[in-house]
Amino acid sequence: MFGARVIYDMLFFFVVIIIVLNLIFGVIIDTFADLRSEKQQKEEILKNTCFTCGLDRSQFDNKAVSFEDHIRHEHNMWHYLYFIVLVRVKDPTEFTGPESYVYAMVKVNFEFLKKKFLSLLLIS
Repeated sequence: MFGARVIYDMLFFFVVIIIVLNLIFGVIIDTFADLRSEKQQKEEILKNTCFTCGLDRSQFDNKAVSFEDHIRHEHNMWHYLYFIVLVRVKDPTEFTGPESYVYAMVKVNFEFLKKKFLSLLLIS
């Protein structure tokens, strides 16, 4: 009688532990799958959308300028970042017209660029 009770208790604990662990592992695996999917979606957006103007790659089909040339030469995001850093570091009394305008705009509303660059850095 005692042996049957021990076997019953052991089977109960093993079954309960296996079920609970499978539930926990399922949640963990599902969470990582969601994170991977979100990262792939951000990479796809970054690869197929101009960071600066938001135009899609498909809008450059049959155009004189390819999407790669557009993002490399016309709207190189790092040049924009370097320019903003220059404006923030440079003495305001030495600004040119465009620099003073950008300085005023960045001083008023810099949050949109922070979010864009932060999302870009989180992808990398």
